[in-house]
Amino acid sequence: GFAAEHARRYVATDGADDGWDGPRPILILYTTGRRSGAIRRNPLLYFEHEGERYLIGSKGGDARHPEWYLNLVAEPRVHVRFMADVYEADARTLGSTERAALWPQLVARYPMFDDYQTATTRQIPVVHLRR
Repeated sequence: GFAAEHARRYVATDGADDGWDGPRPILILYTTGRRSGAIRRNPLLYFEHEGERYLIGSKGGDARHPEWYLNLVAEPRVHVRFMADVYEADARTLGSTERAALWPQLVARYPMFDDYQTATTRQIPVVHLRR
């Protein structure tokens, strides 16, 4: 699919040419499939704040969490690729107080996340990637 091709191009060029025309910046998240045990590779928009990276489990406002999010909840030790830099990280979903503090800055930069949150009854998770 498109995400697989996007990830392949990103990895092949260290992020220089990924064929993506959507919002940036993009990283590649590697999770362990919670049922298959296979490594899953997802190109994702991330939010950087005070030198830290965060992922937003919006799935475009879908009623269900994205698969990559369910995988990192089951196994929070993940790998991250940003350009040529590949590192291990611990993925932690922000608690409601932390999320509430970060959310206004997130939607100021990426207003579509406010629309996605309005479109669903679930709280869209925000995940901190701790290197």
